[in-house]
Amino acid sequence: MRRIQHETAQVDKFGTGKPGFSGGDPETMVPATVVTPDWLDAVQEELANAVTRFDDLVPDQHDQLARVLQLLPELSALGNLQPAAPIGINAAACDPNGIFIVAGGSSTDDNAIALWSSLDGGRSFSTPPQVTPAVVITDIAYGAGLFCAVGVGGALVTGVSSFTRRTPAGGFAGDFGCVKYSSALGLFLVGGEDGEVQTSPDGITWTRRTLPITTADVTAVGAAGNRIFAGAGTRMWTSTNEGVTWTECTFDTPPGATRNLNAIEPVPYGGFLATALKDVTEDGVYAWRSADGESWTRLSLPIGATLNTSAVLIDPRTGILSTMRADLQPCISLPAGDKYKPLVPVGLPHAGSGNRVWRSHGRWFGTVGKKLHLSPFVLGA
Repeated sequence: MRRIQHETAQVDKFGTGKPGFSGGDPETMVPATVVTPDWLDAVQEELANAVTRFDDLVPDQHDQLARVLQLLPELSALGNLQPAAPIGINAAACDPNGIFIVAGGSSTDDNAIALWSSLDGGRSFSTPPQVTPAVVITDIAYGAGLFCAVGVGGALVTGVSSFTRRTPAGGFAGDFGCVKYSSALGLFLVGGEDGEVQTSPDGITWTRRTLPITTADVTAVGAAGNRIFAGAGTRMWTSTNEGVTWTECTFDTPPGATRNLNAIEPVPYGGFLATALKDVTEDGVYAWRSADGESWTRLSLPIGATLNTSAVLIDPRTGILSTMRADLQPCISLPAGDKYKPLVPVGLPHAGSGNRVWRSHGRWFGTVGKKLHLSPFVLGA
């Protein structure tokens, strides 16, 4: 940025060494300040760079800078969230009021055995009363007025300011890996080892809805309207009666033997999206779209099949895909997945040990360098 520098500028208008513009004075023959190309270029680039940090310039859209300015409170307070001193972070979620619950390791254990809470939108964290014995948490969701955390050894933990361990249906003692809440159905969905799916309207009482396959772990669950989904490894099932019966989905291009489904969501421009990641030793991510939830067609992702992606997220309200690149730099695509743009939140380095991204109640966040970061990109939030 620069102040006007021209012989016609008004000297020290805003203080010593701070020139400004003048309308001139014809009576005293003082000329008006000349608006120089250099100054106009500087102003243009300052404004354009503020917008392109988060979005492409759109010639006929005249509120892009206003949208960036709306993000400033979140940028200044939440660019880099660090709950106390956890080592690793497995999962996080927030409620509509900005209460965060984070599953992180302790200062001596890298496993996510501690739940950290923030009542002020991530500005500060504390440790609520923990469940005993400690459990390793793999995922968290918010719904029905509480948080539901799932984890190793059949762990089902619910609460807000304090947490209680719940009992899975059927005596299930395997590992749970994913949880979602369907506001349309008023139902928590949990996926676990060996095709295990369980549902609950309140996070307290659970019902077993196991898939017709018991040789693969449920790696993704999702819901839209009266339809729920469960992805077990490279296959996916859907149900319109809350999991009482399941129908296997069909793919025009199957995920392949080394890919696991990791996200299933409805999208506002119609239908559903699903993504699958390759094995951690390989590169690439696949994505599919479905109009009816049962037949799926593969999309051509502009990020390319050879790009290593350690995590992919679908925003159900905008249809935006968010992916973590090999260098751990988050990227986003505009709706319909037709364009990707690198995204570097304030304080978010390109290198670190994190490999997760989430979206919950209008907030995008992820882990990089074993810290929790809130992304300033909240298009559609």
